[in-house]
Amino acid sequence: MSKVKDQSVDVTFVIASYNALAYLEDAVKSALAQTNVTVEVVIVDDGSKDGSFELATRLALEDPRVRCFQTPTNQGPSGARNLALDVACGNWISVLDSDDLIHPDRTSTLIALGDERQADLVADDMIVFREDRDQLVSIARFLPPEMSQQNFEISLADYLRPSTLTWSAPEFGYLKPLFRASSLGTLRYNTELRIAEDDDLIIRLLLKGAKYSISKKALYFYRKHSASISHRLSLANIELMLAANAAMTSTLDEIGPPISHYWTIRRRRLVRRAAFTRWVTAMKAKNWALALRLFFQSPTLALLLHEPIGAALRRILKIPDKGMDSGVAHSTSLPLSRRIQAIADEA
Repeated sequence: MSKVKDQSVDVTFVIASYNALAYLEDAVKSALAQTNVTVEVVIVDDGSKDGSFELATRLALEDPRVRCFQTPTNQGPSGARNLALDVACGNWISVLDSDDLIHPDRTSTLIALGDERQADLVADDMIVFREDRDQLVSIARFLPPEMSQQNFEISLADYLRPSTLTWSAPEFGYLKPLFRASSLGTLRYNTELRIAEDDDLIIRLLLKGAKYSISKKALYFYRKHSASISHRLSLANIELMLAANAAMTSTLDEIGPPISHYWTIRRRRLVRRAAFTRWVTAMKAKNWALALRLFFQSPTLALLLHEPIGAALRRILKIPDKGMDSGVAHSTSLPLSRRIQAIADEA
C-alpha cells in the first residue's frame, strides 16, 4: 500500500520492518505521538513471515500519516530504508528501528537544536533497556555522564576516535540521528551492509562536510534483546564491513592524521574481530588443528573472550546494567513506554 503524498511534513520516520510483529505497532505509535511537529511514517516490510506486513497495512489504513511498502525480496535494513528514503516527504528524516521507542518530545527537541546549530545531522543520547514479560530488567543511558551536561558538536575525527587506555570514546555510530533531507540529498545506504549501515552512511555524510550536533538529552529508547540484528556479528557481516572500510580508505588516508590514524585502528580491530570469529567457529566445530593455527597466528585473540564470557555471566547472575533506577521502572501500572518516558524525564 502506498498513498501518494505531495506536501512536505516536518519529519519522515523510516521504519524497516522484518518479522517485527511483537514490537512494530508500539514503534509506530511512538512516532505518531510526537508533539509540535507534523509527521509521516513510512514502513517498509522486508519480506516478513510473521504477519508484520499485514499489521503495517492495517496501521496505514487506520492513520493517513502512515504509508506502507514492501520490498520484492529480502534486502536487509539498507535496501528497505533506501526504498523509504526515495518516497519520503519530510524536511527531516528519522530512522526508527522497528523494535525501539521514542519520547514524544524527541523530534521537536532535535529539530530545534538542528535549526539553532544549522546542523545537517542531530542526535541525542539513548536510554538502553531490556525487558522480560513487561518488566524492565535493566535500563541505562548510553553515553557517559559527562556528555549529558550540555549540547555539543562532533567532527569526523571525534566520530572516528577510538577508545584508548587513557580515554574511553563513546561509539557515536550507535546513536540514531535525524538527517536534514536537503543535506542527505541522493545519498543512500550501502546495500551490501546488513550491520553498521548507519555508521557507513554517517561517515560519508561527514566526509562531505556535514555538521553533526548532539543533544544532552536521552530521548531515544533502544531495546536490547536476543533477536536484535545489530548483535549478529557474523564472519560474513564482518567481511562486508571490511570491504566497505576498504572502499573509503584512500579518501581518509588523503586527509591525514589523526583521521587516517583512527581509520587504520578501526580496520585493525575489524581484522582481529574476523580472526576471532574464525577461531570461535573452529572451536565450536572441534577443529582443534585449525583453532590452534589461528591462535598461534594471533595470540591476542584470547583477549576478546572477555566480551562473551562477561555477557554470559551478567545474564546468568542477572546483573543489571549500571546507570539509572527508579520506582517507575518496577511499576506495572503504566505501559512500558510510559515508564521509560518517565525515567527519561527524571534524568
